[in-house]
Amino acid sequence: MSAGADKIIGTLEVLILRGENLDNSGASFGDRLIDPYVKILPKWLTEKGGKARNKDSDWKSTKWVEDGGVNPKWEEAAHGSRLSFPVTSQVTANRANAFLDIECFDHDMMIDDLIGRASIPIYKCVTDAKSREMDVPVGLELVKKKKTKQSNLHLRNHLF
Repeated sequence: MSAGADKIIGTLEVLILRGENLDNSGASFGDRLIDPYVKILPKWLTEKGGKARNKDSDWKSTKWVEDGGVNPKWEEAAHGSRLSFPVTSQVTANRANAFLDIECFDHDMMIDDLIGRASIPIYKCVTDAKSREMDVPVGLELVKKKKTKQSNLHLRNHLF
């Protein structure tokens, strides 16, 4: 691995916009309201030797949307829904192994419930090294398979 292999070439901003048909079967109370939040891990960050990082500090998270329900909307000021990640030269050199891991949780007082997760290839978020803004619907792989409708998160990405 050369010394310049991990040079930062830009920043990927991911704006969490809204959720659609999120699973509320793990809701704690009878009203079935959930307080969803989203965590994202850029899988292109590597440690010395090229091993993928997966430290808690590498994950970035929104704040939860209190009583957001199954179709929540994140607001940037209130929920910190704009998350930024460094993009390194490794991303353009090896796009096949560059992913965003996305997890959606229901915030609870004791233990947060995982609603669903997805992993999307970076090439669906950005093209080359050009600045581009796009909406990306992300289908969540649900933890509990009771729902028949697809659960989605809608993201807006911008590379600069």
